[in-house]
Amino acid sequence: MTCKANEAVALNIRSTKTFFEKNGVVALKADKDKNPGVNELLKRLGNTATAIPYYAIYSPGWSEPQHFGGSVLTAGGVKEVVQEALDAAKSANAQQQASRGLQSTGG
Repeated sequence: MTCKANEAVALNIRSTKTFFEKNGVVALKADKDKNPGVNELLKRLGNTATAIPYYAIYSPGWSEPQHFGGSVLTAGGVKEVVQEALDAAKSANAQQQASRGLQSTGG
């Protein structure tokens, strides 16, 4: 029931969907009822108890996802965590570009 509540109040609402679209965020959902392989995915993500709901964000340049949420989400909380991931990805990208620039100039 918590999954459906989170979808209704935080994930599947216009402001969150607009935020995701504006920032190129792709949301994926894995349903344990329809795919028994989801438990293995949850374990690989670090959720060894395979408890749901469970939320993770993959950001470009990160080898591991950022985990967030608890049982009940808010739209503001989701957008805040996603924005942090986006900012971290931009920062990492800028550092990589700066590093490449130094390498190409011999610095």
